[in-house]
Amino acid sequence: MVCHQGGEGVACRWPGEALRLDSASGDCGGYTFRYLLLQNVVAYGHFCCAELDYAVGTSRDFVGAYMPRPLIQRFCQQREIPHVVHFTRLVNLPSILEHGLYPVSEQQRLRTAPVVNDVRRLDGHLDGTSVSISFPNYLMFYRYRQETKEEWVVLRIDPSVLWDKECGFCRYNAADGRISVQPLEQLRTLASLQSLFCEDEGENLRVDRRLRIYDPTDPQAEVLVFNRIEPHLITGVSFQTQSARERHAATCGDRTLRTDGPSSGYFASRNFVR
Repeated sequence: MVCHQGGEGVACRWPGEALRLDSASGDCGGYTFRYLLLQNVVAYGHFCCAELDYAVGTSRDFVGAYMPRPLIQRFCQQREIPHVVHFTRLVNLPSILEHGLYPVSEQQRLRTAPVVNDVRRLDGHLDGTSVSISFPNYLMFYRYRQETKEEWVVLRIDPSVLWDKECGFCRYNAADGRISVQPLEQLRTLASLQSLFCEDEGENLRVDRRLRIYDPTDPQAEVLVFNRIEPHLITGVSFQTQSARERHAATCGDRTLRTDGPSSGYFASRNFVR
């Protein structure tokens, strides 16, 4: 790939075909961003252009350059994102700590199939693992806990998955019509990540909800991770009960453990905790 920057766009050439990069820009919460869109992609690979690292897709119909990784990392660090979280049944914990988190579409690789939280997956993304930035989707988490008497855990995961993995950033629940109508490639962009921290004009939700700098505005905002999340990226586990924590302490190794109780910490409403 050879790229030449000039004027408003960037002219690129893949062996055998000329490509064109279009630029777009916007603003969210005072953070100005600029990203590039690649058209007529003819091969899969990674390349670096204009100091951005893109994963290049194979589609000629849509812009195939997405995930500007250094900019996503920089934005996450500016937002001071401490971790992402994923809730699951306690029974799944040993397998997850051994094999990592797999999207539902790849769980057939495992010797023992995990108990899946959402068997319906109305978002249609069986190829993605749902995680939340900083705090669980407490509305959904509470509903699941009411539907079963099993114990649950919340996994804390290193924030590097947001820029090291292929992700889709959803301002609302991924099954929400405002998200499901968007092309997946659009959800992968820096702009989509930044939208998680925006609010509509005239609203003051972030102040009213006492949100921290790293909290998404909507409590159901989520990130779809389309790769395996390896065990070493799981940095901590929160349990409902002290007895569960003690039973699984050895399996958890040197990860940070805590007991939140049935209605505190990650098992509470975000509004209450904040």
